[in-house]
Amino acid sequence: MGDDGANALARALSKGGIPLRVLHLEGNQISAEGAVALVNGVLTGHCPLEELWLADNSIALSASAVRHRKTDEARHLMSGTCCRMGSCLRG
Repeated sequence: MGDDGANALARALSKGGIPLRVLHLEGNQISAEGAVALVNGVLTGHCPLEELWLADNSIALSASAVRHRKTDEARHLMSGTCCRMGSCLRG
């Protein structure tokens, strides 16, 4: 899948009308760029997604970015495991 597939999925999600609650994308060679695109697509399309599973991908977040955000949600979102959307996207 990679980032190209994640971006394509993000574009589809951003159009709305997709009643997706859980999305498993483990082991799909998605980087931080693709993960951010997915989250933006979910938010833009008002998708009711509750869980986004991203384990075993190439997602990395620099320590300075974590310190800048200073939230457990940011660390959890980019840790490459699961994000419960309600808590990870509060801001």
